[in-house]
Amino acid sequence: ALACGACLAAAPDPFAPTLAVPDAHSVEVRFDVAPAHALYRDRIDIRAASPGARLGALGIPPGVRRADPVSGDVVELLTGRVAVHVPFVAGDGVVALDIDYQGCTDTGVCLAPRHRTAEVTLRRGEVLAAAWRDGSDRPATPPGRIERALASGNLALVGVIFLGAGLLLSLTPCSLPMVPILAALLLGGSAAAAGRARSIALT
Repeated sequence: ALACGACLAAAPDPFAPTLAVPDAHSVEVRFDVAPAHALYRDRIDIRAASPGARLGALGIPPGVRRADPVSGDVVELLTGRVAVHVPFVAGDGVVALDIDYQGCTDTGVCLAPRHRTAEVTLRRGEVLAAAWRDGSDRPATPPGRIERALASGNLALVGVIFLGAGLLLSLTPCSLPMVPILAALLLGGSAAAAGRARSIALT
């Protein structure tokens, strides 16, 4: 059973939080909980620490409810990969995001609470990037329009994107040597004429 006994610090962090920007109005804090560990759901606390910045309701997935044999309280435990959705309602400039969390091991050892600070760059409430203040990870940015379209699963939209990309590639300098060859073939020229066009294109 999982219990919260004497709190001990653990290094490296068995919950390995990372940042992601799934859209232009929110950030995700993603915990990768190590095997034989669990994260206390009610001890995940994320708040904006900069004036003028406001968060919406956190999206924390439900956990497994178990009785803590030490305190007797029923707690919710999160394991595996846990994504916490953090929506921004307002904010501008660089906003500090304070993140507190705590977990335990399956041997009944309660780990010390942990704290991380992220810096989220906003422009009139729109998320542009997110990174850890200590620089321990690459900044996360929102997906671009093409990435969002490909992830949407809309086959018609994806087809239009690839068609447009193909047309743009046909206008690059690398494709110009093919113009005489294609012209000869499309105009019904003989193989010899196509060969001469190919020779001209290569000179």
